[in-house]
Amino acid sequence: MISGTAAGTVTITARNAILAGVYIPANATGTVTFYDSPTGTATKQIAFANTVGSIPTSIDVSLNFSNGITYISGGTTNMVAIWN
Repeated sequence: MISGTAAGTVTITARNAILAGVYIPANATGTVTFYDSPTGTATKQIAFANTVGSIPTSIDVSLNFSNGITYISGGTTNMVAIWN
């Protein structure tokens, strides 16, 4: 789960993986940017802004990250990343 009140960088996996989806369960604000990298410095990225209000939202992504998955969060984020 991606949750917190401060910005940060977290490596989910340093191996090839598929970001299957993102679930936004709560009312919060912030952004999460996913990078195809074990360090968060790649040029390939996808960003999600948590601005849906109080309606839970599920987003199917199904993207292959060949170098790993790292995310950088900003603001008060509350999301669940699903990968395999």
